[in-house]
Amino acid sequence: MKQSIILILLIAGTLFGKEVQDSIMTSAICEECKEIIEKKLKKTKGVISSNVNFTTGMLDIKFDDEKITKQDIKQAIAEVGYNADEVERKPKAYAKLPRCCKVKE
Repeated sequence: MKQSIILILLIAGTLFGKEVQDSIMTSAICEECKEIIEKKLKKTKGVISSNVNFTTGMLDIKFDDEKITKQDIKQAIAEVGYNADEVERKPKAYAKLPRCCKVKE
C-alpha cells in the first residue's frame, strides 16, 4: 500500500511539472509598475504567482518550469517596458509607460 502511494506521487510529479521559486531584479519603481508587471505575468502561461516589491525592484516568482523558462519570464517583463536582470526593456513599450514608471534622467 505504501509503495503504491509513493509510485502515484512520483508519477503525478512527472505529469504536472516542477514548481520553481525564483527572483528577478526589475526596473519597477512604483505601485503602477508593480501592477503592470504582475498583470502581464498573471496572463503568462506557466506562471503560478508573482509579487513585485517596487521599493527594491525585486520580483519573487513561482512558475512551472515544464511550461515556461525564467528567460521567457524576463522577456515578458521586457515586453511591457521594464528591465529584467540582464534583459533590456523594449523601447516602444517603455515609451508607453505612465510618467511615474519612467526613470528620471
